[in-house]
Amino acid sequence: MMMMEFRCMDKHLFQRPAFNDPFPKVEEYYNRSLQLQNFGAEIKFVTDNLLTVTVSHPNELHKGGMGVESVNGAVISYLFDLALGLTAYLIRDPKIQTSVTASLKIRFKKPLITKGIIVYAKVNQTKKNLIDSDVWVFEQNNQIAASANGILMTKTETKS
Repeated sequence: MMMMEFRCMDKHLFQRPAFNDPFPKVEEYYNRSLQLQNFGAEIKFVTDNLLTVTVSHPNELHKGGMGVESVNGAVISYLFDLALGLTAYLIRDPKIQTSVTASLKIRFKKPLITKGIIVYAKVNQTKKNLIDSDVWVFEQNNQIAASANGILMTKTETKS
Protein backbone atom coordinates (compact mmCIF):
# COMPACT_ATOMS: atom_id res chain seq x y z
CA MET A 1 0.00 0.00 0.00
CA MET A 2 1.34 3.40 -0.94
CA MET A 3 0.87 5.86 1.91
CA MET A 4 0.13 9.44 0.93
CA GLU A 5 1.27 12.26 3.20
CA PHE A 6 -0.63 15.50 3.53
CA ARG A 7 -0.78 18.42 5.91
CA CYS A 8 -3.92 19.62 7.62
CA MET A 9 -4.00 23.41 7.72
CA ASP A 10 -0.25 23.30 6.90
CA LYS A 11 0.57 22.08 10.40
CA HIS A 12 -0.17 18.45 11.18
CA LEU A 13 1.26 15.73 8.95
CA PHE A 14 -1.09 12.82 8.20
CA GLN A 15 -0.72 9.61 6.24
CA ARG A 16 -3.46 7.67 4.51
CA PRO A 17 -3.77 5.20 1.63
CA ALA A 18 -3.53 6.46 -1.95
CA PHE A 19 -6.86 6.85 -3.72
CA ASN A 20 -5.98 4.08 -6.17
CA ASP A 21 -4.81 1.51 -3.60
CA PRO A 22 -6.59 -1.88 -3.67
CA PHE A 23 -9.86 -1.83 -1.72
CA PRO A 24 -8.76 -4.50 0.84
CA LYS A 25 -5.74 -2.36 1.80
CA VAL A 26 -7.93 0.74 2.22
CA GLU A 27 -10.43 -1.24 4.31
CA GLU A 28 -7.65 -2.58 6.53
CA TYR A 29 -6.19 0.89 7.10
CA TYR A 30 -9.48 2.53 8.07
CA ASN A 31 -10.90 -0.44 10.01
CA ARG A 32 -7.77 -0.47 12.19
CA SER A 33 -8.09 3.25 12.97
CA LEU A 34 -8.91 4.26 16.53
CA GLN A 35 -11.80 6.42 15.31
CA LEU A 36 -13.67 3.55 13.65
CA GLN A 37 -12.78 1.02 16.35
CA ASN A 38 -13.99 3.32 19.15
CA PHE A 39 -17.19 4.02 17.25
CA GLY A 40 -17.74 0.32 16.50
CA ALA A 41 -17.79 0.96 12.74
CA GLU A 42 -16.31 -1.02 9.87
CA ILE A 43 -16.04 -0.12 6.19
CA LYS A 44 -16.34 -2.44 3.21
CA PHE A 45 -16.03 -1.77 -0.52
CA VAL A 46 -18.79 -4.03 -1.86
CA THR A 47 -18.43 -3.32 -5.60
CA ASP A 48 -16.58 -0.82 -7.77
CA ASN A 49 -19.33 1.73 -7.05
CA LEU A 50 -20.77 0.74 -3.67
CA LEU A 51 -19.39 0.81 -0.15
CA THR A 52 -20.87 0.20 3.28
CA VAL A 53 -20.18 1.49 6.77
CA THR A 54 -21.49 -0.95 9.38
CA VAL A 55 -22.03 -0.69 13.12
CA SER A 56 -22.91 -4.29 13.96
CA HIS A 57 -23.80 -3.71 17.59
CA PRO A 58 -25.17 -0.22 18.28
CA ASN A 59 -24.98 0.61 21.96
CA GLU A 60 -26.35 3.30 24.27
CA LEU A 61 -23.87 5.86 22.90
CA HIS A 62 -25.41 5.48 19.43
CA LYS A 63 -28.98 6.04 20.62
CA GLY A 64 -30.92 9.28 20.83
CA GLY A 65 -31.54 11.13 24.07
CA MET A 66 -34.16 10.60 26.74
CA GLY A 67 -34.14 6.80 26.61
CA VAL A 68 -35.37 6.35 23.03
CA GLU A 69 -34.45 3.25 21.04
CA SER A 70 -33.71 5.04 17.77
CA VAL A 71 -30.22 5.94 16.58
CA ASN A 72 -29.23 9.55 17.27
CA GLY A 73 -29.35 11.85 14.24
CA ALA A 74 -25.80 13.02 14.97
CA VAL A 75 -24.61 9.40 14.74
CA ILE A 76 -26.36 9.00 11.37
CA SER A 77 -24.83 12.29 10.21
CA TYR A 78 -21.35 11.14 11.25
CA LEU A 79 -21.72 7.83 9.43
CA PHE A 80 -23.09 9.57 6.32
CA ASP A 81 -20.15 12.01 6.24
CA LEU A 82 -17.69 9.14 6.71
CA ALA A 83 -19.28 7.15 3.87
CA LEU A 84 -19.36 10.21 1.62
CA GLY A 85 -15.67 10.86 2.24
CA LEU A 86 -14.80 7.28 1.38
CA THR A 87 -16.53 7.50 -2.01
CA ALA A 88 -13.38 9.29 -3.26
CA TYR A 89 -11.72 5.86 -3.20
CA LEU A 90 -14.36 4.53 -5.62
CA ILE A 91 -13.05 6.93 -8.28
CA ARG A 92 -9.65 5.17 -8.28
CA ASP A 93 -7.79 8.31 -9.40
CA PRO A 94 -4.10 8.25 -8.35
CA LYS A 95 -3.84 12.03 -8.87
CA ILE A 96 -6.27 12.77 -5.99
CA GLN A 97 -4.32 13.98 -2.98
CA THR A 98 -7.17 14.67 -0.61
CA SER A 99 -10.92 15.23 -0.47
CA VAL A 100 -13.25 17.24 1.75
CA THR A 101 -17.01 17.41 2.16
CA ALA A 102 -18.35 20.44 0.32
CA SER A 103 -22.02 19.76 1.08
CA LEU A 104 -24.13 17.07 2.70
CA LYS A 105 -27.92 17.33 2.57
CA ILE A 106 -29.52 14.76 4.89
CA ARG A 107 -33.20 13.81 4.87
CA PHE A 108 -34.41 12.00 7.98
CA LYS A 109 -37.57 10.07 7.03
CA LYS A 110 -38.30 7.93 10.09
CA PRO A 111 -36.63 6.85 13.32
CA LEU A 112 -33.77 4.42 12.75
CA ILE A 113 -34.56 1.51 15.04
CA THR A 114 -32.34 -1.43 14.22
CA LYS A 115 -30.11 -4.10 15.72
CA GLY A 116 -27.29 -3.17 13.31
CA ILE A 117 -26.60 -0.04 11.27
CA ILE A 118 -25.55 -0.42 7.62
CA VAL A 119 -24.95 2.78 5.68
CA TYR A 120 -24.61 2.50 1.89
CA ALA A 121 -22.86 4.98 -0.41
CA LYS A 122 -22.38 5.19 -4.18
CA VAL A 123 -20.98 7.71 -6.64
CA ASN A 124 -23.47 9.31 -9.02
CA GLN A 125 -21.10 11.38 -11.12
CA THR A 126 -17.81 13.22 -11.15
CA LYS A 127 -17.17 16.61 -12.68
CA LYS A 128 -13.76 18.27 -12.57
CA ASN A 129 -12.81 18.23 -8.87
CA LEU A 130 -16.30 17.32 -7.57
CA ILE A 131 -17.72 13.92 -6.67
CA ASP A 132 -21.52 13.70 -6.32
CA SER A 133 -22.67 10.75 -4.19
CA ASP A 134 -25.77 9.31 -2.53
CA VAL A 135 -25.82 7.81 0.96
CA TRP A 136 -28.66 5.95 2.70
CA VAL A 137 -29.57 3.69 5.62
CA PHE A 138 -32.47 1.25 6.06
CA GLU A 139 -34.39 0.62 9.28
CA GLN A 140 -35.23 -2.92 10.45
CA ASN A 141 -38.27 -3.24 8.15
CA ASN A 142 -36.12 -2.52 5.07
CA GLN A 143 -37.49 0.96 4.56
CA ILE A 144 -35.18 3.93 4.11
CA ALA A 145 -34.84 5.73 7.44
CA ALA A 146 -32.53 8.48 6.16
CA SER A 147 -30.83 9.41 2.92
CA ALA A 148 -28.41 12.08 1.78
CA ASN A 149 -26.79 13.59 -1.24
CA GLY A 150 -23.31 14.98 -0.86
CA ILE A 151 -20.55 16.63 -2.82
CA LEU A 152 -16.87 16.02 -2.21
CA MET A 153 -14.22 18.45 -3.44
CA THR A 154 -10.94 16.84 -4.37
CA LYS A 155 -7.47 18.28 -4.65
CA THR A 156 -5.26 16.69 -7.28
CA GLU A 157 -1.56 16.81 -8.02
CA THR A 158 -0.42 19.80 -9.98
CA LYS A 159 2.59 19.63 -12.25
CA SER A 160 5.07 22.42 -11.63
